[in-house]
Amino acid sequence: MGSVYLLILGFIFLIPGIFLRVIISRREFYRRGEGGLQNFPNYRSAVWNTFLERIGKVVARLLIFLGAISLILGVWTW
Repeated sequence: MGSVYLLILGFIFLIPGIFLRVIISRREFYRRGEGGLQNFPNYRSAVWNTFLERIGKVVARLLIFLGAISLILGVWTW
């Protein structure tokens, strides 16, 4: 019975982690110009967006890692 909870918890962590990662990568992609550099309207926006996106990437990686571990443990103890 505990393995079912691990599987559900794995999906609860994994899906938002992947979604957050895709959203951040999409924002970075659409900010890129022809030369491949990111274009920001001003310095404050560049610093703020970069800072928040780095934190978001760390959170997304943590969610994906925890989700994968929960899924592995859930399948292993099935």
